[in-house]
Amino acid sequence: MQKHILVVDDDERVLRYLEQGLIGLGDEYKIVALNSPEAALEHIKNQKPDLVISDLKMPNMDGIELLKAIHERHADTRMVLMTAYGSDEVQESARKLGIYRFITKPFRNENLLNIARSALSNTSDIAISSDGVLIIPDKSLTAINDVLNKLRTDVRPELALMADMSGHVITHVGSSLGIDLNSLVVLVAGSFATVSELDRIFDKVSPYEKMAIPPDEPLYVTYQEGRNHDCYSANVGSELFFTVVFKRQGANKVGMVWLYMRRTFRELQDIILTQSSQIPLDLRDNKEETVREEFSKLFSNEITKKP
Repeated sequence: MQKHILVVDDDERVLRYLEQGLIGLGDEYKIVALNSPEAALEHIKNQKPDLVISDLKMPNMDGIELLKAIHERHADTRMVLMTAYGSDEVQESARKLGIYRFITKPFRNENLLNIARSALSNTSDIAISSDGVLIIPDKSLTAINDVLNKLRTDVRPELALMADMSGHVITHVGSSLGIDLNSLVVLVAGSFATVSELDRIFDKVSPYEKMAIPPDEPLYVTYQEGRNHDCYSANVGSELFFTVVFKRQGANKVGMVWLYMRRTFRELQDIILTQSSQIPLDLRDNKEETVREEFSKLFSNEITKKP
């Protein structure tokens, strides 16, 4: 039986782009694309979608209201919310409603495809798709959000997020501070790739014992102190990392932040490793090429400006 995916967006151009992208899931998926919440509500009277993907900002009824109405009629339908206008309030409303994923525009088509596959699968495991994008089920995502929220309570960062080494945001809590999160995670992922390559070079000169770093400690840690913000990051296994960002208000207590980050690392590692096989560490595979491509996109405009 075909899985039924309903896509709702009032922008006809975006709607057709999403529809064409989701067709790439294959014949086992039925894609219905509608350009208004009213049409969507009429559609679900006679048909039950397995997954609804809705934009947030639409006339007459926003995405939260639409998904709430669909949830009341079909409680087990999975829901994904898309928006270019993310805020703490919207994320909180999405959480309360039990929305499966919250996607910030712009996003890659492959991200949407993997989220759709994950939402409609029965898997309870963390897995990596064939193109290297992590698929994390909602149970694990909820646990990750809980850990990140606890870290925010303990050390008060403005933002805490988890991403993968390909430069994709998986989840974030707190205020984005107006930061382009996609650019942020690409840069942090790039810093891990750089540190990994330095590690390889140093290891050639003076090989070290592989167990020198305890398994309950992150292998790589980065810290950036800026004029307005401080940014701390640590890897979790070979595929993931988490980052916290503080507004700069005098000197932040680096030792205290690191103490709580170590605890957060262990908790996140437990979530990941109890539901997935541990993947050998290698940050210099195809994911590095993805990061390099993103670097090129980020800085291409600056490069072309130079004489």
